[in-house]
This record gives sequence, C-alpha cells and structure tokens, in this order.
Amino acid sequence: MRRIVQVALPLPLFRTFSYAVPPDLQDRVFPGSTVEVDFHGRVLTGWVVKEGGEELPGLKEIRDVLPFPPFPPSLLGFSQRLSLLYLSPLGEVLASFFPPLGKSAKKYLGFRVFAGENIQECCKRFGVLPLRGMNLFLFLERFRVPAKDLERFFKEGILRLEREFLKIGDSPRTPGECFFWEIPHLEERKAFLRDILVKTWGEGKKALLLFPDFQKVDVFCAFLKECFPSMSLIRYDSRLRPKERVAAFWRIVEGDFDAVVGTRLPAFVFPCRDLGLSVLFDPEEKGYVADRAPHYDIGEVMEERAHHFGECLHIVCALPSLRVYFRWREGRVKPGGITPPSGKRNVQGVVARGLWRNFALFPPVRRAITSVVERKGIVLVWVQKTGYATALGCRECGFYYTCPSCGIALRYHKDLALLVCPLCHFRLTPESTCPSCGGIQWGEWGQGVERVFEEVQQTFPGVLSERVDPEIEEEGWGGKVTAPSILVGTSALLREDLLPRVSLFVVHSLDEWLSLPEIGAWEQLYIRLQKVLRLLPQDAQVLVQGSQESLRRFPEFLKPWSLFYADALEKRRSLRYPPFVRLVRFVVRARNKEAVFRVLSRVRELFEARGIQVLGPFPSVRPRRERAKSAELIVRYPEEDAAEALEVCAEVFPLSGMQWSFEFVLP
Repeated sequence: MRRIVQVALPLPLFRTFSYAVPPDLQDRVFPGSTVEVDFHGRVLTGWVVKEGGEELPGLKEIRDVLPFPPFPPSLLGFSQRLSLLYLSPLGEVLASFFPPLGKSAKKYLGFRVFAGENIQECCKRFGVLPLRGMNLFLFLERFRVPAKDLERFFKEGILRLEREFLKIGDSPRTPGECFFWEIPHLEERKAFLRDILVKTWGEGKKALLLFPDFQKVDVFCAFLKECFPSMSLIRYDSRLRPKERVAAFWRIVEGDFDAVVGTRLPAFVFPCRDLGLSVLFDPEEKGYVADRAPHYDIGEVMEERAHHFGECLHIVCALPSLRVYFRWREGRVKPGGITPPSGKRNVQGVVARGLWRNFALFPPVRRAITSVVERKGIVLVWVQKTGYATALGCRECGFYYTCPSCGIALRYHKDLALLVCPLCHFRLTPESTCPSCGGIQWGEWGQGVERVFEEVQQTFPGVLSERVDPEIEEEGWGGKVTAPSILVGTSALLREDLLPRVSLFVVHSLDEWLSLPEIGAWEQLYIRLQKVLRLLPQDAQVLVQGSQESLRRFPEFLKPWSLFYADALEKRRSLRYPPFVRLVRFVVRARNKEAVFRVLSRVRELFEARGIQVLGPFPSVRPRRERAKSAELIVRYPEEDAAEALEVCAEVFPLSGMQWSFEFVLP
C-alpha cells in the first residue's frame, strides 16, 4: 500500500490535498518538506503538513522535493495560528515563508561545496571557505563561477561537492516578552538601536529589524554599517530580485547574519536558534498592512511570532498606537520607556471669516508665515488631499465628474490637466463644456495640495517653496531643505529628520481630517498630530485652520494618549469594534446577483448557528462596476471564536463561479 501525505497548497482553498509518495522519494518526504505536485494541469509548490490519507482512484504522486530545509513543528503551529487569525488557507500562509525558486536555485541549492584536496589553490581563488562548507547556490552567487569552470575545479580537487542536508532545530521555547518604547526623535532611536544590538550580540543572539517604508530601511542600514562596519547585515525586502531573495533566505536559514533589516518580509523569516531580538518601528504606519490577501497586520504578526518562537519584541514608536495601548491594558505588552509630556505647546485655532473662506490660507496664518520667513525659518503646511480640487463641476447645472467604477468625485489635478480617481486611479481629460447642459462655467470644490501650493507661490513670490506629496516623492524629493522656505504637502512631509527644524506648522483644514469616514481616522489623526508636536522644537508655533465646530473638538487631540485612548476604547467597546472583536467584511462577486445574495444568506445562517453576529447581506461598498454584481456581509466575533469562523469559511469557500475576498478592519 502506498504511503500518503497531506499537502497544503498556496491556493484560496481551506483544505489540504492527498498525494502519494513515490518509491524514490520515500526517505526525502516527511512533514515539513517542500514539494512540487501536479494540480489541475499546473505544477505547484506545496508543503507536507502531516502523514496519512485515503487511497483514492487516480491519486497523484509527488513530482519532486524542493531543496528547502524542512520547516519545524513550531513554524507549522505559527502558520496555523495566522491562518486562524486572518481566515487564510494554510498553504497561502506557508507560502509567505518561502521565496519562489528559479531554475538555477532548484539545481544548485541541494548541494554544499567544500575546499578540496588542493587547499592552496582553493584559498588562492576563493579565500578560506568555512569548515562547514558553503551552499553551492550561495557560492556561485558570491564568486560568479561559470558552470564549465565549476566542473574543472571539482576534477582538479580544488573544490569538493556533497549533498545538502540542512535541518532546522526545534525545541520548546518560553514565549518572548513584548515591550514598547516612546522614542520620537531620530537620533534617540539610533542610539537605542545601537545599544540594544550591542547587548543582544553580547548574549550571542541575532536580531530582526522592521521599518514601515524603504526610506527608513535605507537610513538605518546606512547608520548600522557606519556604526558596525564588520557586522553581517541582510536587507530583506521586496526590492530584492528573485535570486537575491533566495540567497538572503538561505543565509538567514544558515544563521549567516547578525541582523536582518526590512519592511514586512522579516516577519516571515525562518525561526533560527540564535534569533533572540525583534525591533518593530512605528507599528501604526499603513506600510505594515499587506495590501493583498492574506491581509496581515505585521504588528500583530510580530507579537504572535514572539509568543511562538521566544523572541523578545521591542516596539519603538513616537507614541503608542491604540492597539499597543489595548495590549498594555491587557498585560500583553510592557512599557520599556515612556516619554513624559514636554510641556504646553503654542497651538492656536484659526477660523475663516467672510470671503476668506474661499482662500487656502487665512489672514493670521499669512501674517505668521511672513514673520517666520523674515526670521529665516521653515514653514510647513500640512494638507489632507492630493490634487488641486476635490471635485470639478458645472456651476450652471450642478454636474460634476465621477469615477465610472467607484462612483465618487474625480479629483482635479491642474498640473496634469486631468481628473483622477483617488481610489482606482482612473483618469479622464475634462471637456471644455459641460457634458450635461453645455455650460462653460466650471467650478472647483475643495482644496488639495496643488491649490494650497499655488496660493503660497502667489502670496510669497520671493520665498523658496516646495510641494511634497506622494507623486513628488516618487520623483525623488530628497528632503533637503534650506531656510527660509515654505513646504506644502501631505503626510509625506511628517519626517523625523525635518520636523525638528520647523518654526511654524500649519494644519490646512481640520474639517477635512475630522470628516474622514474610516473607523480609525481620528486615532490616526491623533497619532500624527502628537508625533508632530513631539518632534517640533519647543518654541515652534502651531496654527490649525478650521470651522468653529471642528476647532471646538480640537482640544481632544491635545490630551495625553492614556486619556485619549481610554475614551476611544470605551466607544469601541460599546459599538463592538476592534480591538475587542475581529471585524471582517466578506465580499462575494459573481455574474448572477441573485445567486450572490442566496449564497450569502446561507453563509449568514452558518455563522448565526455558531453564535456569531452578522450584518447583511447588502450591496457591496465596492467600485460601481463590481457593486452591480457583488454583495457583502459584516461579521464580528471575539478572538476565541476564530476557529468557528474558519469552519464556516472551509464549508462555503470557494463556490463555483464566485470570487471571495476577506477584508479585516484593524484597530
């Protein structure tokens, strides 16, 4: 009777698949192996998760075993936990830990090269090879040896080749502790990182360092190389080419590093015996949330990783996020260092009156800018929206351009002479006359960063000014600023290296921020404002433009974070919002809208039978083209009911001819 194993595949399927083990692979296939299998005419990479299964007619055999080290049981347990938290198939979670292999990697990763009998010639050509040898793929990537020369080196005894039998040790570990540190200033963060790395390396441990964006990765990589020239540093992020990622992965597996630095990828490196420290910077940043399924929140993933692998996690932030505060109240995160308030700030509200409501900068703000420019200071104007105007429309009939997919107003970009959707980036050139009534009186509603910057240039023509938004940043804005100057931009301006030099900080429109519809919009605004206030010089002036109603609410954003978050948590508790529950949007699309509602009604019954609260089904809050054939459910459940929710997913997903997506609402 053939031996059968269960294989998890990187597909949106909540199950494993049975495959037979061929005779020539009997000693190479076991739980933890990475294999290649046939699946409906495709060759897929999969992972053996357990033995056993039923011998069915037509059962396929495993094609091959890939030269990855077998993953340990602790990694399987960690992956199963993430599968539970994010309602993701186990195969998709396991795929996050393994880079895709090209032909050369598949050919050479399974071998190890050593110095041959001709040691003198080997040292002359390649230096002193480690006694434990070097993986052949890494060797070829490092020394760029052509295949024909490699064969000659083996024949002449310069090199010796053996099969690679790399295994990952696994032993029970005490769950690691989690700490958070309030460190707003860049130089203080560098000093903290330097000191904690020296301590960690002194204990014989290695480190993972995670940053929210590439710019911070590059800044801290340069700092670490300057401080520790001899350290072995691996940059592990999505900018790596496929071969570079495989080489970095294998170096990490072998423990050939002192620190791994990256954005999201380091959260999914193999557990190493000597890996004892993880440092996560600014977990509230959106760069840590995966934009494709599974929609991981890296802050939560790192906490789970510390629990499973015994790594000590240090969270470094300008101030704790709502989720970190919640974890602290639960006792899961401990304060490492809290920065006391720096004293009362010079913050003033500015209300527009009369015709000044149509201008981007109100008179008190203009006077303050003039004063700062005369003192050769730097002014920063923070704007919420990109583009020139929120909408472009006809003053005669009220028509305005909307996105055909999303159904929202197209944002007018004057520089491009285009209308652009802020969600799907659909582009349209506006007509010279109104397509509805033929009128020629066009009007702009709302003010974006281009509009504010235009007014700054017109009002202060002799002063150096700069516009900074995501489009400009992609073109290479380097952050170099000379005084006096006026900077106008979106949140791309809120940089640790810039804010300590600012003399005047202007919030262009508080109303724009308070009207954002997202659940966590106010908490995000609070974090950004508090970060600004902590990084600005003590004598810097802060002006907030807004209506009287919005400015009456502004003192809430000046509270200490313990009071602000306590109020926010009480509201979320009463509404049953995260972090007290898992809140998920189940979106289904299909050609037959009636079938979509029928299926979602069945899904609702399955959830309610398990005591899980469901809202819907109702038409999806999706782009208009998708909305016509889609619907959604809102499901919320406490974390302890995650297994019940996963059971429902496994029972109904996927359904033939229907597309599903799960979108988590994060705290």
